[in-house]
Amino acid sequence: MLKWRGFLISDHIAALKRQAREEAAGVPVLPKMAEGEIRATLNRAYTSKETVQVQSTDIDPNLNLYPVVEGKVMGSNGHDSLVLDTGVAIPIGRIRSVQVIPYAVQ
Repeated sequence: MLKWRGFLISDHIAALKRQAREEAAGVPVLPKMAEGEIRATLNRAYTSKETVQVQSTDIDPNLNLYPVVEGKVMGSNGHDSLVLDTGVAIPIGRIRSVQVIPYAVQ
C-alpha cells in the first residue's frame, strides 16, 4: 500500500488541476466597459442596494480570467477600490465589466 500512495496522490492532484482548468475555461468573457460607465453602474447599484457581478481584468497562471465575483456594493476603501459585502476589494482600474443583477420576482 505504501508503494502506491504517491501514485494515488499525484493522480488526485492531476484530477483537481484538470477540474480547475475546466471550471476556469467556462468563465464567460464579459464586454469591456469604459471606466465612467463602470463608476456609474457601481454608483447606481450602491444607492439602490442591488447586487452586482464584477469581472476583473486579472488572469490566472493558465491565462484565464478569474471567475465573476458577486455581491452588494459597500463603497470604496479610499484607495479607489470597490468593496463588496463579501469582503472582496477590487481596484476600479482593474474592473473589466459590472452587471447589476435584477431583483428576483417573488
